[in-house]
Amino acid sequence: MINNIDEYLEASPDAGKEWLKEFLKYMNKKYPEYNLIMFRQCPMYKFGKSYLEGYIMFTTTKKHFVLHILDFEMIEEMKKKLSSADFGKGCIKVKYDHAENIPLMKKIIDRVMIKAKNINK
Repeated sequence: MINNIDEYLEASPDAGKEWLKEFLKYMNKKYPEYNLIMFRQCPMYKFGKSYLEGYIMFTTTKKHFVLHILDFEMIEEMKKKLSSADFGKGCIKVKYDHAENIPLMKKIIDRVMIKAKNINK
């Protein structure tokens, strides 16, 4: 069972490690007031007392880096902007060889974080 971020990184595919490090570095630099936790063995930043109040979670799969958010309207909006990505109800899945999507994914995070500022930690 994965209990911490180091174990998660170790278990991630090589390409996934690089993407995850990039996004964790981004979160730590831009949003240091939010703590990284492990939720269901995955790295997550939650904004309230419950994850149902909002979160950003990252997962790595064999072929994709996955950004999970609880903003379904934004997911729908991104379907038009990230045509090379796959989508779930609350996630955006980007293949590792589509690194050109990283800046837009960071903008998505920034938009989610603006909303998070209104939620009591």
